[in-house]
Amino acid sequence: MASRESLCAWPAGGSQLGTHTSGRFTPALDYAWPESLHAIEFDGGGAHDTVSARHDDRDRWRRLQRAGWTIWAVTERTSPNEFVAIGVAATKAL
Repeated sequence: MASRESLCAWPAGGSQLGTHTSGRFTPALDYAWPESLHAIEFDGGGAHDTVSARHDDRDRWRRLQRAGWTIWAVTERTSPNEFVAIGVAATKAL
């Protein structure tokens, strides 16, 4: 799997980007291209292990989607090729 650090080499993106949706602050996205409204969210492990945390994440993702964002959920099994495909899709609109 590609590391968060390797994603930082992609153009115009940023890690741990906070956003505002519907006048509400949305906690940091794992990696985002704010200009094209695309974001990668690492799903699983650590902070996402509880049912409550998963529900909170999905609620946050739905708010972002209603605001026009495309959320790309990835896991530890996401292939490097899939990361590249996401980066291409996210930066194509820039």
